[in-house]
Amino acid sequence: MVMNNKTIIKKMLLFAIFLATTGLWAQTYHPITNNCTWSVSNEKYMTAGDTLLNGKTYLKIYHQDGNQPFEFSLENADFFAAIRNDSAEKKVYAYLPAGTWVYDHYSYTQTSTDMEVLIYDFSLKTGDTVTYYTLGDHVVKNRAVRTETAKITIGWSEYSPVNHQYSEGDSLVTFSDNSFRSQLFLQGLSNPVVYNVWIESIGSIRGFIETPQILLSDYGYRILLCFDNHSGTSFHTEFDLDNDPDDCFSNGFGGDVPERMEKTAKVYPNPFSDMIFISELPSDEKVFDVRIYDMKGLCVYHHLIDNSDTLISLSVCNIPPGTYMLMINSNNKIKTTKIVKL
Repeated sequence: MVMNNKTIIKKMLLFAIFLATTGLWAQTYHPITNNCTWSVSNEKYMTAGDTLLNGKTYLKIYHQDGNQPFEFSLENADFFAAIRNDSAEKKVYAYLPAGTWVYDHYSYTQTSTDMEVLIYDFSLKTGDTVTYYTLGDHVVKNRAVRTETAKITIGWSEYSPVNHQYSEGDSLVTFSDNSFRSQLFLQGLSNPVVYNVWIESIGSIRGFIETPQILLSDYGYRILLCFDNHSGTSFHTEFDLDNDPDDCFSNGFGGDVPERMEKTAKVYPNPFSDMIFISELPSDEKVFDVRIYDMKGLCVYHHLIDNSDTLISLSVCNIPPGTYMLMINSNNKIKTTKIVKL
């Protein structure tokens, strides 16, 4: 049987698509690079310069909160972490200094020496398991398996959750310059209802350097909006509602970005056991809505505070040990704090 040129080209294209979507066509690995910016809900991250730690070269990462819209500014940002690419192994590591608190399921330990931990492994095959770490105010040790699908939930779980389903057919994502990146799907082993997506050169769909999956203000779950390498290549997720390359930011899920009261209200002790104290609340506000959410986004504590007292005490002895998000809200001013129950 003789095939014409159009038939041959069509079959070649179909075969190429099959190879790409099944992962059989080897892709060039894309590491995380310098001078890149990530927008994550109402946060931004940026890689800016190298540092030498214990004889190894790490990329420095800076973090900035802000109201929409805003551009990343190193002058207003805080140092967040140091990461190292191992391009040969398709892995990314983070540097933890001695004294870092690490949460492993239901217990906390403090590192006695400097150490390097795995945060991403793009060499995983379907069915492979991995132990990796997430970064933030504290570090969390995670265990997961690579799967063929992942479901990401966005929004307040008790109000309007939206489920976004990813599958192996979406294993390659396209950037603005029409280049491709591989994408991996993970399911938690200690918490099977938690799914995640990793994208080469970007990191987690949960927001670049993945942090514990918790609620952030009116954004619901923190989520990656967009990525920009400042060389003409960008990537916008379906969650970037304005899809504006000049801004690379979004109003998020639920309305305008609230003003923050981070520099006024104080929450302590942290970690805590039976009581939490709140002081230095803004004097111009009268009533505060205080909620505590668990790692699944469920509200486990709710209390209205009268701001007539200078020191507020909350009895939280009925909350089981674990990691939570405490949220204080009043008249569109908000404070969010990660807290740990021992």
